[in-house]
Order: sequence, then structure tokens, then C-alpha cells
Amino acid sequence: MSALAKYLVSLGKVVSGSDKTPSDRTRELERLGVKVHYKHAPQTIKPDCVVVYTSAIADDNPELLRAKSLNVKILKRSELLGLIIKRFNMAVGVSGSHGKTTTTAMISDILLMGGLDPTVFVGGDCKGYDNFRLGDTEFCVFEACEYKRNFLDLKPRFAVVTNVDFDHVESYKSVDAQIDAFQKFIDGTTCFICADDTFSKRLHSVTCVSFGIKNTANFMAKNLVNNSLGYSFSVYRQGVRLGRINLKVKGLYNVYNALSAIAFADTVNLPFKVIKQALEGFTGVKRRGEMIGRINGVKAYGDYAHHPTEILNAIKCFDKNALVVFQPHTYSRTKYLLQDFVNVLKPLPKLIIYKTYPARESFDGEGSAKRLCKEVQNAGVGICLYAHTKTALRRLIKKQISGCDSVVFIGAGDIYDLAKTFLD
Repeated sequence: MSALAKYLVSLGKVVSGSDKTPSDRTRELERLGVKVHYKHAPQTIKPDCVVVYTSAIADDNPELLRAKSLNVKILKRSELLGLIIKRFNMAVGVSGSHGKTTTTAMISDILLMGGLDPTVFVGGDCKGYDNFRLGDTEFCVFEACEYKRNFLDLKPRFAVVTNVDFDHVESYKSVDAQIDAFQKFIDGTTCFICADDTFSKRLHSVTCVSFGIKNTANFMAKNLVNNSLGYSFSVYRQGVRLGRINLKVKGLYNVYNALSAIAFADTVNLPFKVIKQALEGFTGVKRRGEMIGRINGVKAYGDYAHHPTEILNAIKCFDKNALVVFQPHTYSRTKYLLQDFVNVLKPLPKLIIYKTYPARESFDGEGSAKRLCKEVQNAGVGICLYAHTKTALRRLIKKQISGCDSVVFIGAGDIYDLAKTFLD
């Protein structure tokens, strides 16, 4: 939402908005001249405005109800983004269950390294331009989120699918329904699909470029070496070696993210030396394995992982002797993927589970953080503790951090901001 607000400001539009609490993001918007209301109040909606809303708010939001009563033009966030990308000749939408933000940033960095001037909408903070960059009208790189099928409002020329995993259980009844939505998103595009991903392999398009490590693909990574900073690997296009890349971001999943970016960049005729230089200079985005400081002298990291697959991949990148602090995101995800969460978390030697970040949802005990903690305690091999308040969390961290090599804060809610208040 804030990235769209910044774009509208760049066009000279008068922009206002509302949020529950002040943050670095709202303060940035205020510096740009955006009027921010820290309460959802109907009187903020005027008869001569266009109202843009995120799907994360409830249908009974007072501002949304007021907009409907005034019969003003109302757009979903994705609908507005869909209108914006029509202004660009080369729009690329990055979709997938995991890795969208990092892949969007990688593609953007490659385009910039190639002397191009992309406009970028990204769901995280990139070094140099945060979550939005204003460029010319040639390239637009943006994240395409599948939540509530919102990405079907977007019609890019190019579509990246990093992977497909069952998520957003409140929006999709089955993984087949999710695959069907991704298929509709890529129809009519030049798409980039992971050849190693179980569900992505079921997608098809007239123009489809594949990437992978295990299975034969148009673009492949071979001779992988896991270094201290990240993987190095050789890139092959149609069996012909292009060269070697040394990543500075950890995790095998980032090799896949990089391959999708390489496949796109090569398709739009960027030289491999430009691709190599950009990816070897890429150091990630905030909240993706980011070191945020120290607590009692122990290195502290923040990671956005909130799905079992993401958590598993994140944990692999950190010390085995780490204290993990996890905040579940939404009751529905925890409830429907409970056993998957337990399987991922139960091997951890030290784990603290913090109260659920509900986002748009009402309390559901079956999907609560407390229930998850009990299930992990029953199945786990290490210490698993539950914290319901900030004070309790701080106390448990101080007690459990002794003897740990690092502490990792994992989750998509407010755990990242909370972690920063604990830094010495």
C-alpha cells in the first residue's frame, strides 16, 4: 500500500491514508506530504476521492462502508496496481508461495546494473530504494501475491513463478485450487517456471522458460558449492555453460531465486557479465536472514519466514546452537498446517513461541500459538516455551540465550520490531 502511495505522490496526486499505529513507513509517507490518519474513521472519506483498500482489512471497515455509501470509486490494491502496470512496456510480475521479495529485488538489481531504469514495487525493503523505486515507463518489476487470487487483477507481459506451496488456507480449499489460480495468472505471458518444484511443473504456457538444479531445464545451476556467505554455482543455458556466480545470500532456495532472475534477464537480452555482477553484489533484503544486532553479546537475526517450508529453509542457514523465537502469523495458517509446523519446529534445541500475530483474523484456539507450543512440547526433543506478553518474552530470551551462538526471530508479524527493542 505504501509503495502505491509513493507512486501516486510522484504523479502529483493528493494522497491520504489510515493505519492503526505510527511506524517508520507512515512517517516516511508523511514526509512525502501524505496525510496519515491513525484511526479508521468514516469522516476521512470524501465524496471526490478514489478509495483503495487492501484485502487484509475486514469488510466492515468503517472507511470502506463510508466509501460504499457515498458511491465513490473503490479499488482493491491489486486493481490499482493492475492499472499502473498497463503504463509500462515490459512489466514482469514475480509470483510464488516463497521468494517473491528476494527475486523481485534480484531482477531489479540486474536491470539497474544493465543501465536500465526500472520502476519497482516490492514487498520488503531493498537497499537503496526501500519498497518502491520510480523509473521510466519501460520496465516495471512487481510482486504478484496470490492471496485471495489478487494477482489475477494483474496482466504482466512476463510472469515468474518461484514455486507453489499450499498456503493462504483461508483463500484456497486445496492445492489444486491454488495451482489453478497460478495457471490463470501466467496465461498469455512469457513465464518462468521451476522444473524441480512439484506443483509448478503442472503449470504450462505457450512461451515457458524453465529453471532448475535437479531436473533438466532451460537454465540450470550445476557444480554447487556451499560457501560461508552463500552458494556458488555454474550457470548453463540449454546445456551451454555461461559462467559461474558466487552468491552472498545463504540458502539453496536463493540459488533457485537467482536462477529465475537469470532466466528472465537473459530472455530480455542482458549480458551474463551484467547478471553476474549484479547477483554477486546482491546482499539480500531486510528481514530475510538479516543480522539486526546483538542481544547480550549474541548475534541476533530477523527473518520473515511464516510458512513451514520457509521456516525449515531459514533454520538451515543459521547455527545449530541457535535460540529460535517464532511468532505464528494468523490462526488459520497455524490450524490447517499445524502438523507441518510441529515437524519443522520439534527438532530445535531451544524454541520460544510468541503469541500469534492475528493480522485480519479473530482468535481461534485451535490455531493459537499456545496450542502450537503444547504440540511441539509433546513431540519435541528440546526446550519449547510460550510467551504471551512482551515482558514474558524478554524474560525468557534473557534466560535461554545463555550458551547460544545466535538468536533468530522468525515471523511475518511484529516480532521483527519487537526484536529491535531488545537489542543492546
